[in-house]
Amino acid sequence: MIISLGELEKVRKHNKAQTIVFAGGVFDVFHTTHVRTFKKLRTYGDIVVIGVVSDKRVRERKGPGRPVLTQKERCEIVDAIRYVDFVVQMPTPTKSEPVPTLAILKKLRPNIFVSVDRNWMNYTHVIDELGIRLKIVKRIHPISSTSIIERVLRKHKETSGR
Repeated sequence: MIISLGELEKVRKHNKAQTIVFAGGVFDVFHTTHVRTFKKLRTYGDIVVIGVVSDKRVRERKGPGRPVLTQKERCEIVDAIRYVDFVVQMPTPTKSEPVPTLAILKKLRPNIFVSVDRNWMNYTHVIDELGIRLKIVKRIHPISSTSIIERVLRKHKETSGR
């Protein structure tokens, strides 16, 4: 179910006895690594909540031409995966809220926050204060949206003679 930022607190309130797991990402050009990741997240808890990064943030991190799919489209795809219970559109960072994931963690208060980004270790004081367990994991498989886009472009170039 796709929910708003305001509905995050309800997820915690209505699922007090269950372990809530949160993870975020881009999920542009959806692929098997995404599915495997969501399946693994399910093993950590009862409720899986996924944050989908804003289009502006994706452009800032990955460059022009990205994302290929809009945030709304990416949310719909993630929402269709059976291992995911809730999907939330992550806001674009602002001066007042430079790390939107922290705002989500404060509202949702998941039991476990899972990330592949070791930079979250810099925020352990905030995460610990919220009573959240940070779990840094390795990427499951080397497939990435960027590598798929590059493969498509290469094959297009080969077949079109350009």
